[in-house]
Amino acid sequence: LKRNAHCIDFGDLVALPVQLLENDAAICAVLQAQYDHVLVDEYQDVNRSSVRLLSALRLDGRNLWMVGDAKQSIYRFRGASSFNMTRFGKEDFSGGKRGRLKRNYRSVPEIVDSFSSFAVTMRAGDADSGLEAERDANGHKPELRTVQRAEQQQVALADAIEELRR
Repeated sequence: LKRNAHCIDFGDLVALPVQLLENDAAICAVLQAQYDHVLVDEYQDVNRSSVRLLSALRLDGRNLWMVGDAKQSIYRFRGASSFNMTRFGKEDFSGGKRGRLKRNYRSVPEIVDSFSSFAVTMRAGDADSGLEAERDANGHKPELRTVQRAEQQQVALADAIEELRR
């Protein structure tokens, strides 16, 4: 149906290049030679089709760079799995090397500590969350506020803002 209409969907944007690279050694060789290094950001959100695409370009993982946080995986509905991060350098891309960034330069310690205590309860691949905040503390602990119904959110948020103004 899609082919007759000359259409593709989001999944095809990965699946079709995978088919091309796996079935045409000449094109695959050209692309492998063209790129010395490949960087994949948000690796926690890749699916197995994306891994196949990367494998066609960098089978053993040399000069393949990935950046990701297993606790931020949001594309399960597309087949993504944070466990792909665990597989990197092992089952996938055996020549790949793993490194870990342990310092958070963006958030204050109160945020990093709150997230880290929550993150240990998450079932995610490669879930070590031993982060250290590089910024100075600001003395404000994060708060968790809940409401019973969605329509109460705006009022609760407005009330919280008013409390901060006092």
